[in-house]
Amino acid sequence: MSSKLDFGQIIKNVYDDSTESLKTIPSSSTSFAIELDADDGDSVQIQGRESSSNASGIDNSYANIVLAEFDITGMSANNIFSMTQINIVGAQVLTLQISPIASGDLWFNTSLTITPDATAGNGIAGTVLSNLVAKRARIVTAAAITSGSYDIYALARG
Repeated sequence: MSSKLDFGQIIKNVYDDSTESLKTIPSSSTSFAIELDADDGDSVQIQGRESSSNASGIDNSYANIVLAEFDITGMSANNIFSMTQINIVGAQVLTLQISPIASGDLWFNTSLTITPDATAGNGIAGTVLSNLVAKRARIVTAAAITSGSYDIYALARG
């Protein structure tokens, strides 16, 4: 039996006792509701999403790309951190770059930057960058440090 409903229109089938048949009702005249009740064993859990990456022992051999790319698809808040391991000479600005594509070499600088602290044992945290829409991220520096070393961490949350 064909229907005269518009394509894709949701319908509701209801058994009609008086005619002993299914009655079809367009959903536009019906309201639907879902009830969650902990007493019945129903529960809702919100699962946070997270992506992180890190690199240890960044020294004067690292120029340009400091932390390789990592996936930030579906993430909205991003931050970068550094922890100085050996006193740094010639500390350089680190920048979070993002890419709107899943592969390839298309990168854009963001406003999220930090400069590792020159003193061993000191850490630096960037200012959280929110509402970011991209598929990948990486951390870059314009030039290598002269001497010393630091660790770098990147965190993204959805």
